[in-house]
Amino acid sequence: MGTLRREPWMFEKKYADLVKESIKERYRLLPYYYSCFAEHCKTAIPLLRPVWFDQENVNEETNMQEQDRFMLGEGLLVAPILEKDVTSLKNHLKGLEGRWYDYFTKKEVAPGDEINTGLERIGCFVKGGHIIPTFDVRSHTKSSKDAKESNIHLYVALDEEENAKGKLYSDDGETFDYKDGKCNTTTFEFTNNTLSWNGAEASSGYKLNNRVTKVVITGSTDKVQNAYLIQDDQNKQKVQLIKGSGFLQVELVTLASKNWKIVLE
Repeated sequence: MGTLRREPWMFEKKYADLVKESIKERYRLLPYYYSCFAEHCKTAIPLLRPVWFDQENVNEETNMQEQDRFMLGEGLLVAPILEKDVTSLKNHLKGLEGRWYDYFTKKEVAPGDEINTGLERIGCFVKGGHIIPTFDVRSHTKSSKDAKESNIHLYVALDEEENAKGKLYSDDGETFDYKDGKCNTTTFEFTNNTLSWNGAEASSGYKLNNRVTKVVITGSTDKVQNAYLIQDDQNKQKVQLIKGSGFLQVELVTLASKNWKIVLE
């Protein structure tokens, strides 16, 4: 008996579209993946890790034996559905501390919440205190090389003190020139209603040619009315601020190779 063919285009269109969107999501998360792997090369801490790994206290003993949920780097929790005909998640935050946000809806979630995923997506949650860099993948993006030239978006997930931080590692992705210092590690931090991006590269480093065009801030308060961009310590430039359900979205255009700040007021 021959093996059934499983290419995406062999399925019904609705399922092929779901596979296509999942591939796009992988492209969007490439900056985060690449940065996590760079950190792994320095520390030997695995990219995929058990849910208890980064917890200060393990209050739920069963978390030590669990093999379903897992952390993807420090900032993402993945909770897959492994049973047939199940389209929602429960106890996805069992035994975990801190604030957590649904990666797709951008809403803060609590341990007792039921998350309806359908067939469209997997359970994915951002840990408060982390900033996830992503690519703005468009319809013309056909490969990881295309994705690498995309604009950069930031997903800022605030912790209990309304702080967050992250980093973005980049190099040419093809050669070993990074061993000679031709690479770039950009750091960013949100504190006191200010997002600071430190993107100025060393003269011998690798220059980021991307633009940063969107910042989503989850867990923020409704008191914020305006957002301002400050580039190279120049005067404040007002940028578009959109208020969502439980999150703020800042739309701007600035270079990833420069230093800049977004100030919320």
